[in-house]
Amino acid sequence: MPSVFLKHLLLVVALFVPAYADASELPRDVSTQWAKYQAALKANDLRTLTSMAKFPVQCNEFKGDIKSAKAFAEQYKIIFPEPTKRCFETSVLHPQKWKGSIHYEAWCDVGEYPIRFIFELVGSKLCLTSIDNVNE
Repeated sequence: MPSVFLKHLLLVVALFVPAYADASELPRDVSTQWAKYQAALKANDLRTLTSMAKFPVQCNEFKGDIKSAKAFAEQYKIIFPEPTKRCFETSVLHPQKWKGSIHYEAWCDVGEYPIRFIFELVGSKLCLTSIDNVNE
């Protein structure tokens, strides 16, 4: 089990090492959709949350990839315990450039390890596409 220092070091690396896109400001449509996601999470609005996911959601945690809206709903309280939901209330999406395209990440370090929630534009729609325990 990694030490607390190592966990925080890994979080710092995850936050600052990747090549950033212009992180100064999100596109308006992304910012609007992010606010919608945050509001849905706060309200436990599973219909909206699952509509904003692209299944399967890649995941190295929570029993592996989340293959459907039903599986997401079944694991919802494990994926988003109250501390993570509170983290999301103030989380900021960070644009990341990876292999020539841009995705967006929100990070929460509220449990035993930091987790990255990765969102991508699918057409013009912001979708959760991956959940990554950065220690694995």
